[in-house]
Amino acid sequence: QKLFSDHHSMKMCRDPNNVDGHSKLGHVLYSMRQYERSVKEYQMAVSLRPNRADLNNLGLSLAAMKQHKEAAKTYISALKMGSANDKTGQSINLNLGNCYMDAGRLQSAKRAFQKVLKADPASVGGLYSLGRVQMAQGNLTSAIDFFQAALQHHPSLEPALRQLGHAFRR
Repeated sequence: QKLFSDHHSMKMCRDPNNVDGHSKLGHVLYSMRQYERSVKEYQMAVSLRPNRADLNNLGLSLAAMKQHKEAAKTYISALKMGSANDKTGQSINLNLGNCYMDAGRLQSAKRAFQKVLKADPASVGGLYSLGRVQMAQGNLTSAIDFFQAALQHHPSLEPALRQLGHAFRR
């Protein structure tokens, strides 16, 4: 990965307008947990050619740096560029909801996850995530229902199994 990162960095020096290069380098840097550098690459890619995928990835990098407010703004910008009902929109809403969860904004997280389920009522991520919100709000019966619904679609989803165990112990 380091070699790939160095190769793309040199390529960008030759062509700083290489959008795909900035995007790929941002991805590699994110996977290497070099979030600050990843943010810079995604910002460059977005400044050259705004698109939902790079905005979503920029949001992930910002969220990894605990910059939740900026990450949420970025996700919202990405959502404004297209449908919230397609797979990309659902992914962005899941990331937005997780960002809100990490920031302690449970109602905002709930709304984002509900949008995922509105687009796809069988979304395992949406069901599991709404279960997390319900658990955080102390609504154990509702949390259990969401975790069980997620497990109906993905029986080996370990985070849902763990959360279900926690809910039953309470």
